[in-house]
Amino acid sequence: MPPYIRFSSHDIKGESFPVCLKWLLKWKISSTTPIVVRRTIQNSGFKLERSGFIVQHTTDLSDISSNQSNQNPISLQNHCGVTPPVVDTYCGVASPPNEFMMLPRSKSNDWVGTWDKQMKSLCFKTLWEQQKLNHFPGTFQIGHKDRLWKNLQRLMLKYGKEHFGFIPTSYILPQEVRILRRVWEKNDQYKWIIKPPASVRGSGIRVISKWSQIPRNIPLVVQSYLKKQPTGKTPEFPVAQSAPGLYILITSINPLRLYLYDNGLVRFASVKYSSDLTTISDRYMHLTNYSINRLSSQYTENEDADACQGHKWTLRSLWTYMENERKIDVKQLWKSLEDLVVKTVISGESPMSQMCSSNLSNRYNAYELFGIDVLFDEYLKPWILEVNISPSLHSSSPLDLAVKGPLVKDLLNMAGYHIPNNMDHNTHYYLRKVLGVKSTLCYDKRLYTLNLSAKEKEKQEYYTNIESREEYIDSILEDLLPDDIRHLIVYEDELTQVGSFQKVFPTTSSFKYHKYFNSSRYYNMLLDAWECKYSNNRGEGITVLEKLCQLKIHLEVPDIDEEEGKVTHSIIKI
Repeated sequence: MPPYIRFSSHDIKGESFPVCLKWLLKWKISSTTPIVVRRTIQNSGFKLERSGFIVQHTTDLSDISSNQSNQNPISLQNHCGVTPPVVDTYCGVASPPNEFMMLPRSKSNDWVGTWDKQMKSLCFKTLWEQQKLNHFPGTFQIGHKDRLWKNLQRLMLKYGKEHFGFIPTSYILPQEVRILRRVWEKNDQYKWIIKPPASVRGSGIRVISKWSQIPRNIPLVVQSYLKKQPTGKTPEFPVAQSAPGLYILITSINPLRLYLYDNGLVRFASVKYSSDLTTISDRYMHLTNYSINRLSSQYTENEDADACQGHKWTLRSLWTYMENERKIDVKQLWKSLEDLVVKTVISGESPMSQMCSSNLSNRYNAYELFGIDVLFDEYLKPWILEVNISPSLHSSSPLDLAVKGPLVKDLLNMAGYHIPNNMDHNTHYYLRKVLGVKSTLCYDKRLYTLNLSAKEKEKQEYYTNIESREEYIDSILEDLLPDDIRHLIVYEDELTQVGSFQKVFPTTSSFKYHKYFNSSRYYNMLLDAWECKYSNNRGEGITVLEKLCQLKIHLEVPDIDEEEGKVTHSIIKI
């Protein structure tokens, strides 16, 4: 397995890679690339490019960050957590020959990674096989408010509100205007929230109570308003006027690999809640969006990531407050959030998986960070408000940076970036020597191929047609094929880089969610069995994979082998 690039942080400058390697690490930036991402990328040894030009400097964050003088040399991370020597400028050896230095100036499309806004699904077909984008195709299935409601409503109707009733009742206009009118007439004292389907950061959101306030003939989501009442023993604390923002990372759709970050930002409404209908137009009271409340005269900034003050806290501070001051079972609350997150993603998994299959050339090209806004009611039940495809990583304060800086570092490390395979044999040999890498140094397309051998297709068809977990939980691991091994290697590599992310799917208990998928997923079954067998002893599982890698079983790929005239379909028994 080739090593991964290990990212530094936004406020720690890493040492340089060898010059002949540095020019291969090109990161395409755009006007939407957040400063904290740019800073992290640049500190990690990448060259920033826009329209074919090298960007030498980005906005300095020193005014709101610290530890700029600390040094954390960039290094490479081998598979399964085995780390080779730290990479410095020349690794203590002589400078490389001159021909290694004379590399042509970069082209505009040979970048390794980019952080940009979502694009049309067909555009994913233009990605080169060793490029990564921070989005999957089709994620509007959960990122657009109308699609999110429809997908969760479908599962709610099938499995009941007790399992999927964590989203406020919504109506999609103009299609459901007549249905909404009938409901409205029966409950004319209700408050409603209107939202554009694809709005972000509070744009276009209003609270209304009159039918005449609904705009006509434009796409809208009309959502029932959650009652906001003080909770517990200290009603002055507005739990129900707080909206925790969660960060989730999806590194794969099929199999589903899903992580929840253990920190986030909690936003509070800046005006104390009142049920009086005369206050309905007060957005500072009824909405918690930072982009709205920061304009309020009553809004108070919070500069301390550990403090419970002002109208924005960290999620960790909220948990500390709830646990110490309110005696709330935070662990149980966290479990309810994990459940909400997994079910939300599963609701859109089927169309997202189809879009990935149609538009991605391999399993390497994509990963995605989402923001999920939730609201607690008076019973501390979490309700999902929306899923943000491109959550704001704008870091205007030390509190923002304390959350988003480590978040960016962790997610980039989990994404698993490889050195591009754009060098000649001599350069590759030289770099392997100076970097202390015994195996291949660069991206290997065989590890991320979508192609399956006839034997692999046969095995997958067999297991996706069985109904009982007991029928696969042991046997699916008994005969591991090359494609199985590749998936397990990438999965175990990923787990070595989780940082402050917590794995929520797959886990030893995530099988209970399998019934919510539209169809059986072979790879979900494979990882379920792997978790069941090795979750308490990952070292044992890694040893199994290392032995298989030494035999190069994982590199047996049908298209490669057939070109060489030696088709092999080896099966290894554990």
